[in-house]
Amino acid sequence: MNKIEYYNLRKELGTQEQAAKTLDVDKGTISKRETGKYQITKEAKLALIGAVFLQRSRTETPFNKPPILDQY
Repeated sequence: MNKIEYYNLRKELGTQEQAAKTLDVDKGTISKRETGKYQITKEAKLALIGAVFLQRSRTETPFNKPPILDQY
């Protein structure tokens, strides 16, 4: 996952601050991942995908969005 993919997926969680709260990391960490200053580890990628998956499952039917795991 590159920084642009990370950014686009993170936007589903809201602002950087909202995403940081959901992922239990500092807002600066989110920002640095999106600008490429921090490498996006497998752990960070999976945490973001999991958070978005949970958010989608609460608000949408599976037919509204493509399966998240097929994209990344």
